[in-house]
Amino acid sequence: MKSKTLSSRLIAGFLGFSLLASAAIPGIMPQAKAAGDSATFSAVADKTEVHPGDTFTVSVSVTPDPTVGSYEAALEYDHDKVEVVDTTKSAYIIVFAPNGGGGSTGVYANWFGVDPIESTTDLFTATFKVKDGAAGSAGLDMKPLVVANGAAEEITANSNGTATAVNITEAPPAPVPVTGVAVSLDASELFPGQSAQATAAVAPADADNQNVSWSSSDEAVATVDADGKVTAIAAGTASITATTEEGGFKDSADVTVKADTVKALAVAAAPTKTDYLQGDAIDLAGGKLTVTYEQAGDVEVDMAQATAIVDMNQVGEAVPVAIEFGGQKLENAFTINIKAATVTALELIQAPTGKTTVGDELPNLEGGMMKATINDGEAVRELPLSDAEITGYDKTKAGEQTLTATYGGKSIEFKITVAEAQAGGGTTDGTDGGQNNGGAAASNVKNPVTGLNFTQDEVNGFGFLTTGLAILAVSGIKVFRMRKKMN
Repeated sequence: MKSKTLSSRLIAGFLGFSLLASAAIPGIMPQAKAAGDSATFSAVADKTEVHPGDTFTVSVSVTPDPTVGSYEAALEYDHDKVEVVDTTKSAYIIVFAPNGGGGSTGVYANWFGVDPIESTTDLFTATFKVKDGAAGSAGLDMKPLVVANGAAEEITANSNGTATAVNITEAPPAPVPVTGVAVSLDASELFPGQSAQATAAVAPADADNQNVSWSSSDEAVATVDADGKVTAIAAGTASITATTEEGGFKDSADVTVKADTVKALAVAAAPTKTDYLQGDAIDLAGGKLTVTYEQAGDVEVDMAQATAIVDMNQVGEAVPVAIEFGGQKLENAFTINIKAATVTALELIQAPTGKTTVGDELPNLEGGMMKATINDGEAVRELPLSDAEITGYDKTKAGEQTLTATYGGKSIEFKITVAEAQAGGGTTDGTDGGQNNGGAAASNVKNPVTGLNFTQDEVNGFGFLTTGLAILAVSGIKVFRMRKKMN
């Protein structure tokens, strides 16, 4: 059979018949000789997991190899679990309900073309709704029933269909939002060193997010950790607050720390760090003290709450450190090793940003920073320029000056700008130089006639007076002329 003859018959003979007959017997289509061409019909769902009551959409397309001249295809599904609620089409789409017999039980489409399909083409979409109580597979199955190529040769046997697997599962429970929180303490009065447990009850009790964060209004009085443990530090009152992670709801409870007397100190654990460079700051982390209170008895506290007394410029091994806490002092609480530190390099980080005025005894080093390298890189310290010895400053000279900072035997240069002071103590930027005259610089205005000095306010007052008299005089002359004209 010639291609043109078969195509004409497909178009003329079945365009009307198939629309009616295929509704009852899908798959009816003229049979032609088999060809080696093929086509793939794809049904792609926008979701792979759905719940009862959900909707999902399936897009159907065909990919020819090399052409498709006509087709009958059906997107089948499980009618007991899903139902079609909407379709869009670029061909005739008929929805079949199951009738217990044969035939297609899905969304069905057929097409008889004049111009063959030569590339991947969207055919139609179908939107499904999941029925109540459904579970398991939605049963999607894409079936090419009868397919012919552009020459009207049947290629059904070589064609295939693929469909996304859509699984129906039970819907997750609705989320339970947080609506509030209530805070309670198992003890509202403590002595320093004692602890209490804070509890946050998130409402409702079955809220999905039970997380809260803790804070203290005054950590010098009492601290609270991430688990709500409250530790008393010093006499006073602090509010312990819980804030919900969801919604930011807050509630607080007050804890009162009563004053107590420290009778004795003892080291429960020495600090972790024992080796230092000369000039370092001591680190009490890891250290613990046993504090004996008159009321609370023995309480273990972090040594970081105490004050260490030691000369960190003293070089040597086993340098003794004393500890003070609560008015008591513990001599030789523990020892540390201090190694000599030599500055091997000094760099300028930031020149001073503070303002220096002519006459200032010392330059303003505010904002000035330097970096000292210790022992060829064993340590690096960032320090204010005020820690260095400053030379080269001339308090009588206005303008830019180059100064020298010396620290640990190393020197660097930096520049400052010295502002010239105005008369009366102010500076060239309009500041009053500390004079209390409402922000106006003191003035020494001299009367050219009498040679007497006046303040600026007096000058201003005199100006206002003379201006007023001049206005009155001019006005009087005008009135006199007007009266003269009238007469």
